[in-house]
Amino acid sequence: MRKIETEELKKIEQEILDNFVKVCNENGLTYFISGGSLIGALRHKGFIPWDDDIDVIMPRKDYEKLFEILPLGGRYEIRDIRNTQNYPFPFANFNDTRTFKKELKLRKKYGKCLCVNIDVFPIDNVPESQEEIERLYRSIGRMGTKLQCATYKFGKGQSPFKTIRKNLGILYYRILELLGISSVEKVVKEFIEVGTQYNDTESTKCGVTLIAHYGSKEVNVKADYLPAVKVTFESKEYYAPKCYDTYLTNLYGNYMSMPPKEFQKTHHTSDCYWK
Repeated sequence: MRKIETEELKKIEQEILDNFVKVCNENGLTYFISGGSLIGALRHKGFIPWDDDIDVIMPRKDYEKLFEILPLGGRYEIRDIRNTQNYPFPFANFNDTRTFKKELKLRKKYGKCLCVNIDVFPIDNVPESQEEIERLYRSIGRMGTKLQCATYKFGKGQSPFKTIRKNLGILYYRILELLGISSVEKVVKEFIEVGTQYNDTESTKCGVTLIAHYGSKEVNVKADYLPAVKVTFESKEYYAPKCYDTYLTNLYGNYMSMPPKEFQKTHHTSDCYWK
């Protein structure tokens, strides 16, 4: 296998994004570029120089339609726990199947299904009251920790105490797996149940609930996402939520300012290859 270096990786990922957008446009699906990709579009007109991934978010109903529209077996595939064995995330990846991504933190069997991809996150309902929102995202945070313990290799934490705590958690889930009490599939499905529990309720608020990192900062007013606005990313136009400034300020603060030099580095831990 030939390793894919950073600049080539970015080109492949934009090709994946373009194919994803084509599918959305042909089928009337709403999407928004998000997270660091959206900061990159607004601040750099493309990738953040030290970053190398693309994220999109979309309403839950459109997210579900992707799985009806896109069969497995093509150059590009949408994958999640429902159609891919040992899939280690509660959200979907849209993949270039000619490639392979080696996630260095993941146990080997949970990384076999990964390719160069863009991450696709559904937007789900959240409760109206801030107290209930905080309670929901505390549960989501616990699910994120459980999923890491179930899928990660043993390794170092940020301190001796965190190293011990991390590895004890991993050991605990290895034992549960060996005893047949738990599995990554069960943990992922539980994560999805927690994150989608308000989808049958009437709510004016929504957010990404299948990732634990930013907590309740993910929440926005549902009506504020549309109409979408166009932003430029690597010389092409893509859609962003109308509330992009509020959305990014909630997540990152003053997102248009460059971070200090010591923080200008990728947080991703993967190597990518052509098959």
